[in-house]
Formats: sequence, structure tokens, C-alpha cells
Amino acid sequence: MSDSDTLRADSIQAVGYAERAHESWKSLVLIGTHLNQVGGILYCSGKETELVPVSQEKLGERLKSAREASGLKQQDVADALDIQRTSLIAIESGKRSVSSIELDGLARLYRRDMAEFFEEAFEEDPTHVLLRVMSTTELPEDSINREELLKCASLCRHVTFLEQLLELPESPIVPVTYALRPPSTRWDAVQQGMTMAEQERKRLGLGGWPAKNLADIIKRQGVRVMEHAMSEQISGLFFHGSKLGLVVVVNSKHSEQRKLFSYAHEYCHVLVDRNRPSLISHLKNREELVEVRANSFAAHFLMPEEGVREFLQTLGKAEATRQVTEVFDVFDQVEELPAQRRLPAGSQELGLHDVLQIGHYYGLSYDATLYQLLNLKYITKDALEDLKAAKGRVPSMVRIFGWQQDQVKQAPTALADQLMDLAFEAYRRELITKQKVFSFAKEVGVSRSEIEQALSGEDKPVEAVFPS
Repeated sequence: MSDSDTLRADSIQAVGYAERAHESWKSLVLIGTHLNQVGGILYCSGKETELVPVSQEKLGERLKSAREASGLKQQDVADALDIQRTSLIAIESGKRSVSSIELDGLARLYRRDMAEFFEEAFEEDPTHVLLRVMSTTELPEDSINREELLKCASLCRHVTFLEQLLELPESPIVPVTYALRPPSTRWDAVQQGMTMAEQERKRLGLGGWPAKNLADIIKRQGVRVMEHAMSEQISGLFFHGSKLGLVVVVNSKHSEQRKLFSYAHEYCHVLVDRNRPSLISHLKNREELVEVRANSFAAHFLMPEEGVREFLQTLGKAEATRQVTEVFDVFDQVEELPAQRRLPAGSQELGLHDVLQIGHYYGLSYDATLYQLLNLKYITKDALEDLKAAKGRVPSMVRIFGWQQDQVKQAPTALADQLMDLAFEAYRRELITKQKVFSFAKEVGVSRSEIEQALSGEDKPVEAVFPS
């Protein structure tokens, strides 16, 4: 490539300063308008990011990758930009340069920040990987709504951007990664999941207490959490990237009890499977060992042995029917004094009402509670079958106790709430315009009038006082 084809500080003949008209975002890009190599400095709300020179061919490849990740056809993009499809083909093949206005339009269409196309490493969108994996399964094409998934990824990028803009302390993105060898057998997978659950509960200081607010617990670990309507066969998704963070999505169509289990299942993937860009947990891959491990983790994390034992003791259960002990005699140091107790016959057996109380306490379904009690050896296989046969009496028993089967609500809007909280703070500090707040609000379904009302009047923040 000749010097005339390269953007240089001492030769800016064909270089234009193009103010990026992206919802009045305060950014200015120094960009080569019709040259074979693009580079410069990106100024975003006072922050300066160096753009790495990218060849015309490489830029075309990145634009094509972003388009495919968005699920858009070349004609759709050409129509949106009001250019010929042949022009877009030439851009993507590196045979035609792209103007700053066209690049801005492409970035908006693909829900990517323009600066991403000029970074040293162009990260493949994890949602693209996920959708590609989806195409290799036997699940129907409409099992995941592509548009909603891309919207979720877009919200994640906005949150990451605002966190960096506000110079927030680095979020505690799961300070621990469990470096485990891949499980070789189902037994291996179950044991790994059980051990991880015990260690993670200890790390989080949960003891034997329920974790019904798991979505909030996961969020506090720096994970983005969302709920999204998917095929009944899909329980949840996990994907991650440098611009997205760690993302967990569970199926909003499922019951609250099942969603709680799905949050725990996907959290296991967050902890141990970050070597993969994305994972889909669905009915057809439940026999895979990483999925078996995640199910074991979820069961033991949500219903820990320590907590179950303590809870059963409050019910007068979990004790041997015949208990014998020997007491040391300080006077006669040759023989011990035996003591024993026999509990009433049947007093330690678990009935339908006991299983329901345990499940209600931990927020789990009747079936999930049964199988975990079997795993913890509190019931036998025969008892499991008997209690499963009694499942028809569950609804009436729940009504008698006055419980709601879907009592514990998780936090499907947690990411949207986080985005708007950060946006309001960035606006207060004059780092983004009101127009940008409007654009964020539109993405999460909040009207312009509501934002106007929320931002009306003078905002007088109160200085926080912390104890010394």
C-alpha cells in the first residue's frame, strides 16, 4: 500500500471531520473519508480512544460479519442506507471505501459502536455464535427471537459503555472462576456440580439459607440478567464478550420455580464455562456432561444439604428412630453409661406436606424438591415413586397452606433498570445529552414524556456522608 493510500497526520487532504449523528451522542470521529486505510482518534463525551489503522479489506470483513450477526440481508441494509446493493457488496469485499456517514448508519443498523470496527481485535458477536449454534440443533428456527436477542445484547453494550463513561469501579464480575477439568462421566459431572455449589455458597456467605432472590444475587456478581420469551424446550442462555459482559437470559414463559432453577443452572455456566462464548440449555442437550454438571450445581446450590437438615429438624425430622450414646463415668472409669432413645414409629418419614414445605421454603417445584431429597438420601427410590404418585393432591394442599405456587418473582427488568439508572447519572454529570437518554429509554419501552417528567426541575444531588 502506497503512502498516498495511508492516513497520515502530515497529509490530511481527503480527511473529513464528521460529527457522528447518533442520537445527538457527543462524539467526533477523525476518519479517512475515501482512503484505503482508516484510523485516528475517537472522542466520546470527552474520552479519547485511539483507533487502530484498519485496511479497507479488513474493515469490509468486519462490516460483513456485523451484518450477518444482525441477521440482515444485503438488500435490507442497502435500502436503509439508500445505496445500491452492489455498493454494499463492494464495501464488504474491500473494493470500495465507506464514507463516515455510511459507516455511522451501518453501526446503528448493526447495534455496534463505531469504534469497535477500528479496535485492534474485532470480537465476533457472541449472539452470532449463539444463533449459529442454534442452527445446528434440532430446535425450530423460531425457538429464539433473533430481534429480541440482539436487543438484549444492545442493552448490555449500552450498560458497559455507561459504566466506562462514568468511570465506575470495575464491577465484581465473578471474582472466582472454577478451573475444572471437563467431566468424563455423568458421576464426575454430578460430583463437580455438587462441590462447586457448596464452595460458591460458602464464598457468598449464604450458609443454609434459601436463595430465592437468585437473579439479584447473580446481578450483584456483575452478571447481566434478563428474561426473554423462548421455545418451551429452552430453559436459558449464557453468553459473554468484552463489550457485553457476562449475560444470563432465562425463559420468561416458564414458572417462577423453574426460572429460579434456570438462573442457578446458567450461573454454573458463568462460573465454569467461560471458555465458551455462548451456551444454550435446552431439552435436547440435557445429556451433555456440562449440562448435567450445571443441573447438579443448581440442585445443590438452591437446596443445600446443611439447610435441608436444619429445616427438617425444625419439623422434628431427620433423626434416627433409635439413638444410642455412651456417657463416660467419671467415678467408674472402666465402664460407660449407655443412654438411648426410641422415636415413635413413622415420625421420621416425609409426607407430601413435608415435601411441599421444604419446596416452598427454597422456592423450588415439587418435582425438583423430591429429586434433591433423593440425592441427599432423605428419601428412598420407592418413597420417591410414592410421593410422585401423590402429586395430584399438590394444588389442594397449596391452597390449604395459602401459598402461591409462583410466589417468588425474579428480576426480568434488572438490566433495563440498570441502564436507565446509569443514563440518568451520566446525564446529571453532563456526559450525555437528554436526547441520548431518550434513545436509551426508547429501547427499554419508556416514553419520551416520562423521561421529560423525570428530568424536569433542577436536580440538586445531596452529598453522601459516610461514617469514618
